[in-house]
Formats: sequence, C-alpha cells, structure tokens
Amino acid sequence: MKQTTRPFHCTSLLYVAAILLALSVAVSASGALARLGNLIYDLGQRISAPGIAPEIVVVGIDHDSLTAIGRWPWPREVHAQFLAALCSHAPAAVGLDIAFVEPDRGKAADAALADAIGKCGKVVLPVIYDRVSRPGDHAAAGPVPALAGAAAGIGRVNLDLDIDGIARSFTVGAPFAHPLFAEELLRVAAIAPAPPPAYAPRSRFPYAGPARTFPQLSYADVLQGRAPAAALAGKIVLVGATAVGIGDVLATPVSTAEPMPGVEIQANILNALRQGRLIEHAPAGTVIAVNALLSLLPLLWLPRLAPLTGLLASLAWMSLLGLGAALWPLLARQWIEPGGAILAALLAYPLWSWLQLEFAHRHLSDEIERLSRHLPQASTDRKARGRVRGILQKIGWVQTAQARLQALEAQRNEALAFISHDLRLPIANVLQQLREAPGNEPQVRQLQRAHDMAQSFLSLSRAEALESGRMQEMDLVAVLYQAVDQMFAPAQSRGITLRRRLPDEPVWIVGDFGLLERVVLNLLHNAISLSPGASEIEVGLEAGAESVEFWVKDQGPGLGEAEIARLFQRFGNSAAAARHESTGLGLYLVRTVAEKHGGRVGVESAPGHGARFWVSLPTANPG
Repeated sequence: MKQTTRPFHCTSLLYVAAILLALSVAVSASGALARLGNLIYDLGQRISAPGIAPEIVVVGIDHDSLTAIGRWPWPREVHAQFLAALCSHAPAAVGLDIAFVEPDRGKAADAALADAIGKCGKVVLPVIYDRVSRPGDHAAAGPVPALAGAAAGIGRVNLDLDIDGIARSFTVGAPFAHPLFAEELLRVAAIAPAPPPAYAPRSRFPYAGPARTFPQLSYADVLQGRAPAAALAGKIVLVGATAVGIGDVLATPVSTAEPMPGVEIQANILNALRQGRLIEHAPAGTVIAVNALLSLLPLLWLPRLAPLTGLLASLAWMSLLGLGAALWPLLARQWIEPGGAILAALLAYPLWSWLQLEFAHRHLSDEIERLSRHLPQASTDRKARGRVRGILQKIGWVQTAQARLQALEAQRNEALAFISHDLRLPIANVLQQLREAPGNEPQVRQLQRAHDMAQSFLSLSRAEALESGRMQEMDLVAVLYQAVDQMFAPAQSRGITLRRRLPDEPVWIVGDFGLLERVVLNLLHNAISLSPGASEIEVGLEAGAESVEFWVKDQGPGLGEAEIARLFQRFGNSAAAARHESTGLGLYLVRTVAEKHGGRVGVESAPGHGARFWVSLPTANPG
C-alpha cells in the first residue's frame, strides 16, 4: 500500500491542479463571472460604509419644490434667483447638477443666470459625454457658452455602469478632457482630496448609504429664504433633481427599494474623494495571478483529510473566499475579481473525490487479480481439511473484495455523474459567455481545452470500466453516419469535404453505441484539426465474415515512424497535434474502446502523405 500512495497522490494532484489552474486563468482573464464578483463587492459595501464629510449638503429639486414653483423645467430666471439666495449664505462651492446644453428662448434669461453665476463665483456646471460612432470617441455636451464663461468650473458627471447596470465606477483622464464634477467642486472650495488625486484611471467609489443619506434641503426652501443659514455657510452644496421623473436615477450597490438620484451619486463621489477612500481596479495580471494561486490552495488539505472533513473544509474555504473578496476593498482600497478562485474552490472537492475513487478502483482490481493468481499455490501442500479451510477463507476474502469493489464502482458512477454535471456545465456556460463577446479567442481556446480534457477523462473512465455483459447488438453504420453528421459543420467552416464510403445495409456488432461514437468523433476531430483547407476526409467501412473495419483518412501532414510508435499511448500526441493543443487522450481512448470490444486499432501514414486511422471489430455473428 505504501508503494502506491505516493504515485496516487502525485498523479491526482497533477490532474486536479492542471484543470483548476486552466479554469481559474480562463475565467479571471475573461471576466466571465464578473456578475458574481459584483454581488460579493456589493455585500462588502453593505457591511461597512464610509462616514459622511460634514461639509457636503444636497439641495434637492423635490416634489415640494415642484408644487411651490410649478412644472419642470423652470425658467432660468428662477435658477438665477435661487443662486442669489443660496450664495448670500457664503457656501464654499456650488455644484449645479442641471444640464443647460441649449440656449433659452429669451437671451435675457441666459444673461440673468450667467450674471448670478458670475456674482456667486463658486458655481460648477456639468458636462455630459456621449459615445459617438467610433469606439473610444466621445462627444461633450456642456453648458451654453454664456453660462460656461461665467462658471468657476466645469466637471464631468458621467459614470461607468458595470455589466449588471449598477453604478460603481468612474474613469479619470483619457478619453475625457474635463475633470470630474466632484474634483472641480473640491478645487473651487479650495479643499484638497485626501490623499491627492493619484488614483488609477478607472476606480470604484464607496457609498455612504442609500438614498437621502446626506443632509438635504428643499430647493423651494432655499429660494424662498426658509433654509437655515448655518446649513449652507461654508458647505459644498450640490443642487439637482431628486423628484421622480425629472432627473437621472441609477441602481447602486446600496440601493434597496428605489434607485438613487444622480445628484446624490455625485455627493458620494465627492465624499469618497474628500476622504481618500477610492477603490482601484487591480491590474489584469494581478487578478489572474491571485486567482491562480488561490485556486491551488485546496490541494494543500484535500490529500490529508477524510472525505467528510475535506467537504467541510472546502465549504469553509468557499465562504472564506467570498468574505475575503468582500472585505479586501475596504482594507486595501483595491478590487480583485474573485470569480476564477471561487469556481476552482467549487470544483476542487468533487474532482479530487472522483480521482480518489478511480485510483482506489484500479488498485483494488489489481489486488484481486494478484490474489487469484496465488490462490492455488497457497494450498498445494496442506492436508485435506487445511486445504478446504484455506480455500474457503480466501473465497471469503475474494467475496468481500468483490462486494467492496461493487460499492466502489457504484460510488465512482455517482461521482462521474456529479462531475459530468458540475464540472462540464460551468465550463460550457463560461464558454458560451466568452463566445458571445468579441476579442476572447485566446480565453475560448484555453477553456475549450479544459472542457475537452474533462470530457476525455470522463469518456476514458467509462471505457475502462466497460464490461461485455453491458454491450448490446447495434448497427455500426448508424454510428458512423451520426458522427459524420455532428462533424459536418466544423469541417465545412474550414472548407473540408467529408466523403462517406459506407454500405447501404446495416453492419451488426456487439458494443457500446456512445463510446464507439466518441471514437469516431475523436478521429474526425483530429483529422479536421490537422487537415489543410479545401481538402477531403474519407470515412469508410468494409465488413468481412468475422470482422468489420472502419477508417478515417485525411490529407494532413502525415506521421513519422517515431510518432506512430507512441501515438496510441496515454498523452502520446504527435508533433502536429501538440501544436493544436490536443489533450493527448483522444487516441488512447480510441485504443481502449477498441480493445474493450475485442478489436484492434492502427494507422497507415508517411510524412507529407496524410494518415489513415483504422479500427477493426468483431461482427455480431462471426462466421
């Protein structure tokens, strides 16, 4: 037993580590689980919120103001009167989050508002950037020239919405020419951010709380002189719409039953800048490296723990990953997308358990075979009673071992079904998301390789466990037709013609339909991958009295004698297949399935002259 433990652990660790690492890198590089990461980030935002800077005040255009002043939009003379009333209380800065992108019908209204802005001397107006036809280009929609010339500053109010439509981030610098709206307010108020603005080009900002967290006054109260002077003196005042239907509202990480008005989101950005609590996006290389390292950590304890303890440890590890990812932005001011590590943590335990059962099954089978070989020798020199007792004892051992083997086979089948769903389905979902977005070809190829490796492991395990009693009489011609139909589209996409030389009558054999179909698919996949465009692949079958032979013939680069010698071994890729990132298990599966059916495999090839792979199987009724 000690001689098999180390190879078992080393081989299992290599298999599991390779699959987990491939999944983690592919998911981290593509951001396929960004929605999950955003949910974890939002949880952290709800756990701990920053305090409120005391100098920030919001003046809302609310329902009371609409009732008192009238229907929106209001004449610009009203805004001029409002600014005169507000600035009489000596605020530190005024952020007027209202778009004045078109001239008023009367020049006098614009002139009156420009005069009020100029007299106040502390008003910052917004500019809005719209995307235009070319990617990366933006068009700025700012205030009319008369108002822009009178303002103390002009700032950008655009936000970066994440894939789930929630406002968490903003971009600094290119391609935008204007600073942030909140930056301009701090500059006009002569208040420096803490620390100075050396933040990353794209940053996230924490929210102090849900809507109406900051102190608020009504626009009508300020206009009509009812607002207390102490609430405005020396404050940074943000003015904008808070009533439903007249301004922009967005979903936020702290939104509950209602979204947040844009002016309050600007107050949160201002609060984050003022307190130096911005959260930068970690570089892509850092995200990939951290997720890759975390994906391998379960392999430190899974080989050392019992199954139940390992399951509990894996669940605890997933919880710890989620909690750590949620708290890390609060502690380090940095966001690292955790999707790759979480997916690896989810799959590590079932994958490890399946491999344990697989190796245990093989070891027990070897022990039973060794015991059966030594059973006659152990009883040759005993007396009659001793021989009978010894034989009965060993028969009991064999029966016990067989019962244990059957139990292990049942567990292995359950594990295979579990892995087939919980390993391949997440990979397939991630592949689908990657294919829908352009520019993900390297990640698609890498994740497709992980999916193919998982499929090869599952098919190979089923083939090695195949018993003749489970085979059924079947039509081999139908298998070939079905496999060719499945590979028609991939071949056509490369300009390759699939030519069939198949008999019209059924050819009956005893076998497993699914595994034989996988054999043909593997041979066709290899042929399509290695054949040049506008070439031809032949699929044929010839039936004899006692055996039937089918083949796949391509016009690829061909094989040398050294490559042919190792071709049907485990991980025995040819040089051309290695360049196409083959898993190295496809032809080994072909040989295993053929031998389980009592058949043989072979290849006829020479460098530069293509290859003809053939499989020979016994017929259902030989002779």
